Amino acid sequence: MTEVPERFVSRGTPAASIPPRARIVDEAYNAIKQMIITNELKSGQVISVAALADYLGVSRSPVSKAFTALEQDGFVESEPFKAPRVAVLTSKFVRNVYGVRTALEARAAADATANLTDTDLSQLSVAFEALSKAGGPADKSAVFEFDAKLHRLFAERADNELLSTFLGNLELHLVRIRNVYGEHITSQAEIERQYEELQRIVRAVTERDAAGVEAAMNEHVSRHAQRLIAKIDEDGRR
Repeated sequence: MTEVPERFVSRGTPAASIPPRARIVDEAYNAIKQMIITNELKSGQVISVAALADYLGVSRSPVSKAFTALEQDGFVESEPFKAPRVAVLTSKFVRNVYGVRTALEARAAADATANLTDTDLSQLSVAFEALSKAGGPADKSAVFEFDAKLHRLFAERADNELLSTFLGNLELHLVRIRNVYGEHITSQAEIERQYEELQRIVRAVTERDAAGVEAAMNEHVSRHAQRLIAKIDEDGRR
């Protein structure tokens, strides 16, 4: 048996408490991304690397590296010889995000239909019945909660780790979009439409109609995107 070289033998907890440089970059990345997602840093806002580094209590280097990663992930935009800025939420950007999301969510719903257990279907039916008895579309927060849980259930039961990963990455952009435009897509009429769409999805999935579930989910997500895009275009014309 080959003996492990002395320098590779663990000596327990490292003595150093200072996080490695890579961790500092990750922490800066996560902090800035959270500020963008929550709309603390606004769409199109120019960002000073020096000011942000001072705010985060780190040097400029990890902030600059974090910006590079954030640009690759679609949260930051940059041009030569100009300060970076928060990626602008244009109708094209929203259309692209929701175009990918629509395809993935519809596929996840269809694949999950065959994998859902009888217990899953029973619990889903009970949950929707409880939502209906609680007032249905009159209870806005309950509709949102049911919608989110339904999407998570489909992602889990689709049994496709790559698809789940892509949906998870997209979710961060979706949260940002909702934080910016959420108040414009939560009218009572909109919630009633959302409730009706959820009802069609639940009916199709309990009948194990994969094609029907896929079509209903496609309509659900794409219509939501159209509402957002219309609002962004409206703001752009002002």
